[in-house]
Parts: sequence; C-alpha cells; structure tokens
Amino acid sequence: MFERVSSTLKLLRIENNFLKVLYVGNIIQFFIIVILIICTISLFPLKEKVPYLVYFSNAQTSFVSVRKADSSITEDEAVRLGLVMSYVINRETKNNIDDKKRHEKIRLQSSRDVWKNFTSIVKAKNSIFSRESLTRELNLHNIHIVPGTNIAQVDYTATVKNKEKVISKGNFRVVLQFRFTKKKLKIKDIPNNFTSFEVIRYDVSKIL
Repeated sequence: MFERVSSTLKLLRIENNFLKVLYVGNIIQFFIIVILIICTISLFPLKEKVPYLVYFSNAQTSFVSVRKADSSITEDEAVRLGLVMSYVINRETKNNIDDKKRHEKIRLQSSRDVWKNFTSIVKAKNSIFSRESLTRELNLHNIHIVPGTNIAQVDYTATVKNKEKVISKGNFRVVLQFRFTKKKLKIKDIPNNFTSFEVIRYDVSKIL
C-alpha cells in the first residue's frame, strides 16, 4: 500500500513538473510573439519617404552609386561629374536608335543659346547627324571640374562608322559651363532633368 502511495506521489510530482515546464514555455512563447508583432508593426508606418538617386554602370562607367536625392545633390562632385558626362555622351553620340530621345534630354538641360547652337549643327547640310547611314561612338578619357567653379573639361575619342566600317576617328575636348536653375518643368519632363541641371556654355575642339 505504501509503495502505491509513493508511486502515485512520484507521478504527481512528475506531472506537476511537466505542467510547470509547459507553463513557462507558454509564457516565453507569448513574449516572443509579442516582440515579433511589435517588430512587424514598426516596419509599416514609414514616417518619412526619402528618394534616392541610383547610378548604374554603362559602357563608359564601371560603378554603381546610391545617393539621397535632396538639396545637397547639386553640391556632390560625383553627381556633378555624372551629369556632365551624361550630357556630353547624349549630345555627341549618334546611333540612329534613340537620337531623338537623347536630343530632347539635351534640350531640357541646355540654355536657349546652347540649344540653338546644337540644333544648327544637327541640321547642317554636311553634318553627321543628317546622314542616317553614319553612327558615332564615344570613348571618354578624362572628366574634370575646375575646383570652386561650374566649369568642366571632358576629353574623348569619337569614332564615326558607316555600318561596321570605321571612316574616321579623332580626339576632342569639350569645355562647358553649367548651373542648377529653379525653373519649373512639366511633369513629363522631370525624369529627364529632375536636378534642373543646365549647360550655359559649350565649346568643343579637336586635339591631337
């Protein structure tokens, strides 16, 4: 009889210990669930939406840059170099594919006089831009902005082809001056010039 009572007491102790373990486990699980819920909720109500500018690599560049698109963007040397480089490539390249699209971007990024000069070059009788059979590829060598100014120098090699045949190749230097304006753009034009970058002087010369 005493053995039965002892055995029963042992079973009760084991059962009580098991219930305690379950109880503690439930409490720990509850706190984990609460913490997960709080963490999940904190991800949704974003208090501030901050736009970022992303530069992807292309044929002329081999880097990817991510920068906050705020007012300090116009003071960032890497961004200014990127804008200058993009302007020269869009202006001096001819591929007979997206020329009109690039020229529209040039228009939005040029002062009235600079744009007028460019259109006269494009429409000239013997201009490469007026000959559909020709293409022009650029290879940039040097991009430099004079410290403390908005004056940039870009050196490049231009290769003119008739289909796949190279008919001319030369080295050129562009000296341009730019600024950041506060002019208002149409909504459809913002993607092409959301920094209000504007070239106010553009000179190109052939070099050895």
